[in-house]
Amino acid sequence: MRVYLDPATGELTDGPVTPEQRALEDVLALPAPDYSKITFETLEDGTVMAHGNGQFESTSTIRIDAQGQTHIACTRTGAHAEHGHAAPQQTRP
Repeated sequence: MRVYLDPATGELTDGPVTPEQRALEDVLALPAPDYSKITFETLEDGTVMAHGNGQFESTSTIRIDAQGQTHIACTRTGAHAEHGHAAPQQTRP
């Protein structure tokens, strides 16, 4: 059971009152990923690749360049929007 606070009256209600509460309700209504569908593949170079098999809305990649800099990129499924950033420098084990 969820309860919400009506900011205008200070009363508790059984349904969302504000736009933010309604947006939260929409997110909470989404089905949870089925983690049992995730599979792992070990590539020839020893890299382990995780396959979400449709359980997530984005694909993430991490690449280490010749200078040891880590690069992270995400691709959102459906929207096909990409963003990426360089993470702090990492050393290989």
